[in-house]
Amino acid sequence: MTATILTTTLVAGVMAFSAPSGNELPSGVELVSADCNAAAQRVVARTGGQLLSVSAEQENGRTVCRVTVLVPASGNKRPRKMTVSVSQ
Repeated sequence: MTATILTTTLVAGVMAFSAPSGNELPSGVELVSADCNAAAQRVVARTGGQLLSVSAEQENGRTVCRVTVLVPASGNKRPRKMTVSVSQ
């Protein structure tokens, strides 16, 4: 009985979901340019760090990619988080 109710609830939830049509994006979803992907790859290669996040922001009318990496430390020191801004 519980499995039937759970299945019915899941099916109803999936049926209620509607995919965005055309160019609509769900609230809070932002398309990031492929250039930010390239910027992230360059920052990771330059720092030797591990990619944590990438975001695109508008700054003075230009797109700026904010790339955050975890940079390994030498010796017994802790790795550090570094955020790099890359202009497009």
